[in-house]
Amino acid sequence: MPGTFGFYRYDDEGVKAEKKVLADKGVLKMHMHSRETAEVFGVKPNAGMRAITYEYIPLIRMSNTFFADGDWEYEEMVKETKHGILVADMRHPSIDDKRYNWTVSAQEGYEIKNGKLTTHLRDVQLASTAPAFFKSIDAASKKCEILPLLGCGKGDPEQSLYVGNGGPYLRGVADVLGVK
Repeated sequence: MPGTFGFYRYDDEGVKAEKKVLADKGVLKMHMHSRETAEVFGVKPNAGMRAITYEYIPLIRMSNTFFADGDWEYEEMVKETKHGILVADMRHPSIDDKRYNWTVSAQEGYEIKNGKLTTHLRDVQLASTAPAFFKSIDAASKKCEILPLLGCGKGDPEQSLYVGNGGPYLRGVADVLGVK
């Protein structure tokens, strides 16, 4: 996505970058690949190799990670929610190495009661497993926004790269932690 932190034209193996749809409607469609892993899987490499500088070994890693937009208006999603938490001002997502358990923390949020934003919350954290949350998504807003993340760390020694993260507002089920 041109203009975002994670944008690049070619990865560090010289493969032309293009949009990768990894999952569609909850079904895994592809993996990110290097030239080597693409050969093993019998597919084309898809520009997944990146390093912070020439001094580091390129690793298979994300650039801009986001959910595609949906067909709901934001206001309609709030109005149609009986009880929930609207997470605003996201801080940082965290996911384990197996991409199963995750948390998203936010500086603030709002409780939704009977389709209206009510109590202002601070230090909100959502937690779930990837399969449970993805299966629970029943609405996505039309507006999609990619936010800059100043560093996504991976590797040993750690390599932090600028990336983008975001998407539309999603409505799904997760545990709510740390509400004050």
